[in-house]
Amino acid sequence: MSHPATERNDGDILLEARGLHVSYGATIALDNASVTLRHGRITGLVGMNGSGKSTLFKTLMGLIEPQPSPAARTPERGQVRFPAHAPVGKARNFCAYVPQSEAVDWNFPLTVAEVLGQGRRGCPHRSPGWWRRGHSTADRRAIAAALRRTGLQDLAGRQIGQLSGGQRKRAFVARGLVQDADILLLDEPFAGVDAASEISIAGVLREVANSGVAILVSIHDLHTIDRLVDDVLLLNRRSIAQGPVERVLTHDNLRAAFGEGIAR
Repeated sequence: MSHPATERNDGDILLEARGLHVSYGATIALDNASVTLRHGRITGLVGMNGSGKSTLFKTLMGLIEPQPSPAARTPERGQVRFPAHAPVGKARNFCAYVPQSEAVDWNFPLTVAEVLGQGRRGCPHRSPGWWRRGHSTADRRAIAAALRRTGLQDLAGRQIGQLSGGQRKRAFVARGLVQDADILLLDEPFAGVDAASEISIAGVLREVANSGVAILVSIHDLHTIDRLVDDVLLLNRRSIAQGPVERVLTHDNLRAAFGEGIAR
């Protein structure tokens, strides 16, 4: 499935990050990485294991602080900016994050609807003291809408550990949706799911993007990427290229990301 290119301008930008450097001790995870996310566009994040994809997500969310690059002549740090909304440091108000793996006790007596309810804790529209009053009418509507979008409405009362792998993925995508954020970050939502769940999740993301949300989603299957995203960011600690799929996934760019012998 192809998606028509839209005319772009700076007003479309919801997130812009430049010069991101992150090291874990002597190990460099990001080295001068950059990314731009635009209103209503799905950007696929592509890179091999260890290329810095999860670190990039956490840095965009403000969970990891960018560090000065040791190669730079000045001690300046990279920045994550939200031009349409807020200054640096406001990521949690505008981004919903669905990590690759959830630290979940699958035996805990928590239903699918309750998992989604946890997502409303991060919603920027909550009023002070909401935890004392429980879920509001808006909360319940948001939860119901996310369940419908992900095809889980009939499983709302099921204990989370009783779901299949694909259903669990959809549940945590739904938890990201209920946060009502302008930017949605998803780390490998298609990993380990069956074909039906992949189609379902892809359809949800397209619907969400069409409503104006900017989406960054990490993807490992290059054979299906054309029908899943509008743009691609190719990452190997540094940002190799970002743009339309056919322009970014060239032989030279793929070789820079994955090494010799890569074939598409």
